[in-house]
Amino acid sequence: MRITLEIQNKIKASTLPQKRFFVLGADRALTLLNPKSAVRRSRIELSVAFVSPREIRRLNKQWRKKDAPTDVLSFPHFSPIRAASSATLGKIMPVRDQDGVIRLGEILIAPQIVKKEAAQFDHAAPEHLIFLFVHGLLHLLGYDHERSKSDDILMQKIQASVLKGINI
Repeated sequence: MRITLEIQNKIKASTLPQKRFFVLGADRALTLLNPKSAVRRSRIELSVAFVSPREIRRLNKQWRKKDAPTDVLSFPHFSPIRAASSATLGKIMPVRDQDGVIRLGEILIAPQIVKKEAAQFDHAAPEHLIFLFVHGLLHLLGYDHERSKSDDILMQKIQASVLKGINI
């Protein structure tokens, strides 16, 4: 699997983990979810943007009807199609573009909120940021901890496993 990750630092956050940690986190999560899938040979693209608390609050209100800042939001490039076949990626049937690339979508993260949360949970901020990136990726793959207890349990397991395999 080849993962291309575009990073947009819209607020010029200075204490972000290196790009390789995000790519490694995505690769590990996708491998754990789909160890034998035909999708493993695919080219996958996604982006992550670091935004202000004000911007993430605006988007949270617009898209989720929640007028409060949040740590992470995910915007898939396509509507998830639930499918059970070897060609699935997480809980979705991936859609390839004309170049054969699976474009998953965009993850928005508010580093200022992440820093506060990390302190509350006694985590290092870079580790918590990668945790939330993987959390956002799982949402792009069709998992929803707010609507499904089984998704919640799986998301927690994947997130914990990914962090164990990455030394930030």
